[in-house]
Amino acid sequence: MSSMSSRINQGWMPGPTRREAIARAAEAFVRLRPYAEAREEAQGKVQIVNDPRVLDGEAWESVDALEDMVVTRGLAARAEIEGAGQRTNLRVLMGD
Repeated sequence: MSSMSSRINQGWMPGPTRREAIARAAEAFVRLRPYAEAREEAQGKVQIVNDPRVLDGEAWESVDALEDMVVTRGLAARAEIEGAGQRTNLRVLMGD
């Protein structure tokens, strides 16, 4: 059994970097959910972030895409998202 298969079968516990990506993807998805034209794409990006088979770099690419979707729709400014990301990072590091 590969290490990835055993990781999935034993219950995946993401590290701090991935937990931050998961939290930021969820925040972006909540902002995008009311927009039907964005919902399907956003949901696909969130699934990528939550998939233990996906490497962290690819997960963060999906987070970046989600956050860009939020900004381009005028739902938040880039500075607001970056500030929220810093707060999320702090919560993840503190174990929330």
